[in-house]
Amino acid sequence: MQYLEGRKYVVQAIFLAVALVFATRLFYIQVLDGSYKLAADRNTLQRIVQTPYRASSTTERARFWCRIRPCTT
Repeated sequence: MQYLEGRKYVVQAIFLAVALVFATRLFYIQVLDGSYKLAADRNTLQRIVQTPYRASSTTERARFWCRIRPCTT
C-alpha cells in the first residue's frame, strides 16, 4: 500500500481547501457583506390579526339572539 501514501495527502489537501473556501465565503456573507442582513430583515414574518366570528344562536321561538359577526372586544 505504499503507492496510496501520496494519494492520501492529495485527498486531504483537497478537502482542506474546500473547507477553507466554504469557511471564507461564510465569513464574508455573515460579517462583511451587508446585503444579506437587509434581505433577512425584509423576510421576517408579518403578523395579520383576524377577528374571530361569533356563531348564530336562536331561542326556542326561533329568534336570533346572536348573529354571525366579528367580535369587537
